[in-house]
Amino acid sequence: GLVNMKDYLPTLPSVNYIELGPTNNWVIIRGISLGLSEQQSSAGAYLGEMPLSTAATNAFDINLVDIERVEVLKGPQGTLYGSSALSGLTRSIPVAPDLQNTEGYFKVDMSAMSESDDYGHSVEGALNIPLIDDQLALRVTAYRNEKAGYVDVISTPVARAAAETYGTNVIVADDVGGITSTGARASLLWSPSDQLDATLIVGTQELKTDGIPRELLTLGNYNAHYIDTGNGGKPGGDQSSDVNYGNLTVNYAFDWAVLTSASSIIEGDNTQNTSYFLTTNPSNTLIAPAFNPVTITTDIFSQELRLASTLDGPVQFIAGLFYEDVQQDFSFEGVNLFNDPQLLFGEDQVLDYQQKAFFGEVSYQFNDVWELTLGARHF
Repeated sequence: GLVNMKDYLPTLPSVNYIELGPTNNWVIIRGISLGLSEQQSSAGAYLGEMPLSTAATNAFDINLVDIERVEVLKGPQGTLYGSSALSGLTRSIPVAPDLQNTEGYFKVDMSAMSESDDYGHSVEGALNIPLIDDQLALRVTAYRNEKAGYVDVISTPVARAAAETYGTNVIVADDVGGITSTGARASLLWSPSDQLDATLIVGTQELKTDGIPRELLTLGNYNAHYIDTGNGGKPGGDQSSDVNYGNLTVNYAFDWAVLTSASSIIEGDNTQNTSYFLTTNPSNTLIAPAFNPVTITTDIFSQELRLASTLDGPVQFIAGLFYEDVQQDFSFEGVNLFNDPQLLFGEDQVLDYQQKAFFGEVSYQFNDVWELTLGARHF
C-alpha cells in the first residue's frame, strides 16, 4: 500500500513530509526547512542517479512501483549531492534489469478509506526480458493508482448567498480530492564485460486530482463549501502534474576505482487551479469570487562524472564534477470572474541558471567503529 512519498516517508524516524497537492512536495529531514516560501528544498530526492529536486523545484513524487529499496541519508549531504541536500537526501532505487531470467509480475490492489464512500484501486505490472544473454536486458513497468477522496462539499447559507449574489451555482459533491496517477518506466541494461555497464531509464508519470481536498473546519471535519467560479465546476479547483524523465548511467570499473557518468533530463508541467470566494477584508465584507490559475514549467539537464575508489586498506576517496542547466517558468494570477472580471493580482517568474561544481572527499577507516571523512565542494 505504499505508493506516494506521503505513504512511506513519515514512517521513518527524523523524516517528515508536507504535501500541498500532488504538484508541491516537501521532504523535511531532522526538522530543517527553508520554509514553504523558498523554492529551494533543504532535503534532496533522487530516483537512482537522477536528481528529482533542485533549486528550481521540490521533489517530483515518482510512485513507489518496481523499486528495489529506498535510501534515506540523514544529515548534510552537500559535498556529494549539492545545495539541495542541506539536511539529507532520499533515494529510490529502481529494480535493475536481469540479464539472465525472463520474469515479471502483475498486481491489483483494492482499498477503502475512512470518511469516503468511494474505493481506491491500483494496477501495476513489470516484465523483464533478456535480449542478449548476460549482456542486454529490458525491464518495463506500468502502473495506474487511484486514491479515493474524502472531503464532502456541502451547500450552506453562506455559499447559497454568495452564489445568488454573483449569479452562479453552489457546488455539491461527495468524496472530493481523489488522486489518480498513471505512469510507465523502461530500463535497458547493457553489460558487455565485467568492467563496463550502462543503464538507460526513460519514464513518464501523470497525476491528477478530482477537486482540491481542503476542509473548512468551521463546517466540521471533512467538509467544505464552494461555488462555481468558472473552472468547470470542480470543487475548489484541480491540480495536475506531468513529468517525463530520462537517465543514462555508465559505470567502468578499474582495478582501483569505479568511474561513473550520469546524464539526466527532466521535463515537468505542473498546474493548479484554485477557486476562492469566502475571503473577507477587515470589515468582514465578501470579496468577489476569484479563480487562481498557477502554471509551472520546468526543464532540467544534469551531468555528473564521479570517481569512487575501491582500494584495499583504510583509505578511500571520491572525486567528481557536476553540471546542471535549469529553466523554469512560473505564472500565478488571480482573476475576478464575475461582476468585475479584472486581474486582481499576478506574478510571473523566470528562473534560468547553470551550475558547475566539483567535489571530493577522502575517508580513513580507523576500525569497525570510527571513520574520519573530509570533504569539500565548490560550485
